[in-house]
Amino acid sequence: MKEDYEMKKEEEFFLTIGTPLEWNSNYRNLYVQMDTLETQKARQYHDLFRTLRDHDLCKERRLNALFNVKKQLQDQDHNCQLSNEIVELIDRCCVLISRGFEYKQLEMLQKRIEHLLMKHLNQRECNEGITNRLVRVKEKVMHQDLFLCQRCQKLKSHNEFPIDSRTKLLRICNSCIWIDKVQQPPINMAPYAYILKCIRREERRKGAQSSVAFVLGNEDIQYIVDHIWHGHSALSECDDIHALRLARWEKDKEWSPWNCVLLTTEEIRNHNQLEKFEGAYEYEFIEKVQHKHLDGKVYFKKAYKYGNTVKYGVDWSKIEGHIDFVAVNSKVRIPPTCH
Repeated sequence: MKEDYEMKKEEEFFLTIGTPLEWNSNYRNLYVQMDTLETQKARQYHDLFRTLRDHDLCKERRLNALFNVKKQLQDQDHNCQLSNEIVELIDRCCVLISRGFEYKQLEMLQKRIEHLLMKHLNQRECNEGITNRLVRVKEKVMHQDLFLCQRCQKLKSHNEFPIDSRTKLLRICNSCIWIDKVQQPPINMAPYAYILKCIRREERRKGAQSSVAFVLGNEDIQYIVDHIWHGHSALSECDDIHALRLARWEKDKEWSPWNCVLLTTEEIRNHNQLEKFEGAYEYEFIEKVQHKHLDGKVYFKKAYKYGNTVKYGVDWSKIEGHIDFVAVNSKVRIPPTCH
């Protein structure tokens, strides 16, 4: 597990420094993508490192991968202690491979080369500004995207806090919430995620332009099913979560917590064939459903407010976040170099 976590961090590192710069320009809000020399060089390093980490290479391809790393360091005239040590270890590894040593016998030497290469790439004086992109992103987070967790008193970015349709302030981070949930019985969110997936698929099929379903999360659906509808069908009292779905109450209006009903798939099929509720359902049942809708409006009042003010024609299912420009070198800096 530790090795998988390290590999994930390495992939995120290369993805950050190798992704072309993207932002929405002030001119007509156009989407701009710029591939710089630094990002191209970062992708070359990523390919080298990925080939070096491939444990299934044959003898010739492994020697070729080691030679490419050595050639990359020597062509750029790196003269720091770290690069010299990497070249020395690569020479030693090539000699042992040529003498018939298997990968398992050279595993520790190979991992040492990989570790030193990652350390070399993270040194700003050794990579010709390739990781400056990573520095700029971190600086932007430090200036604009820090929130205080009221429990652990640590400053964290917004993606480390739980966010749903009812969030107004970021109070407690995911780590502190996870500590609380460890002491509670786990809740299987897969059925609720599938219910939400079915809702969104049906709304897209019906051409919904501003359905609240596209801004709700799995926890919101779990609250609607378990707390508003009490986990059973409104008609048959069926409590099998895998058989239940949240459908539109009024089929001509877009789905929302205040226009839904919890039914089985067969009941939904029959419900959608109704033209009027008065002749099919009793007055008490219709009033009960309306009370449920009132509960949904109260609990999701923020989403209800946005749902009433959203402009017609906006497709919530296709909204993409606005990307700000993060400069590679926003300040003039002359870092030390090992060349």
